[in-house]
Amino acid sequence: MRLTANKRKPETLGGIGFSTLRRTIMGGSKDLSQFAGLAGTALLGALFFFLIIGVFGLQFAIGGLLVFVVGAVLISQAFPAEGAEP
Repeated sequence: MRLTANKRKPETLGGIGFSTLRRTIMGGSKDLSQFAGLAGTALLGALFFFLIIGVFGLQFAIGGLLVFVVGAVLISQAFPAEGAEP
């Protein structure tokens, strides 16, 4: 174990475990990061959908959306998430 200049263990920070403090900060950051990723993906998807409507028309955009959703469902059924029971 390496000691710092003030001879304290690096894991402790004023009586609060540094790992506990880091876990608390990173846990909130992870939730915020996941939300930002989800919001960004939704916005990008909406912009792409409206771009398709503008270029190809509403019928083609709706058909493409349906094909995408059916494909996503089929792929998620064929390859379940890690740890999920088949």
